Amino acid sequence: MTGLSQSQTKAWVLFFIALHDLGKLDVRFQLKVPEALKVLWPDFGEDDANSERGYYHGPQGYLAFRKQISRKLGFGLDSAKDWLAAVCGHHGDLQMSGQWQTPDAEEWVIERDEEARLTWANTLVDLFLRPAQIDYRAPLPDCPPMLAGFCSVCDWIGSNSDFFTFQPKPYEDGLEAYWA
Repeated sequence: MTGLSQSQTKAWVLFFIALHDLGKLDVRFQLKVPEALKVLWPDFGEDDANSERGYYHGPQGYLAFRKQISRKLGFGLDSAKDWLAAVCGHHGDLQMSGQWQTPDAEEWVIERDEEARLTWANTLVDLFLRPAQIDYRAPLPDCPPMLAGFCSVCDWIGSNSDFFTFQPKPYEDGLEAYWA
């Protein structure tokens, strides 16, 4: 990517790869596994949201970033579209089937999801972009043509439970060590 140092290129790629599953920070995705939902949301009741049917975390993560996170962070959205599409489109295909869908849920549930997504995005800015001295409000460089494929391979490897076994507790050394 022209004009960027190696550390800045790495920072952008890691930032967007880490946004790959942003759409999972939504109760509609978490409703797919009720046992996990009970751990994540002990106060959540069955009446707090309807169904997860028709919810696809890739396109909805893309739209959540565009509708919520970019506005609150002041992110250079126009130049981020291609990057977001590359990482949120699972296996390189962002199948947009409509507009951003607000969950059919209690207001506190919607607010909690939005806060979780915003916190995650802020964490990634602090973890990757600030140390590389990147002003994320400035226009982004062009998206690398192979980012969608690279993200798909990373997702496939990271989903292999033979190598990445379930960990019931948070990573002890923190995100900085995990992503190092």
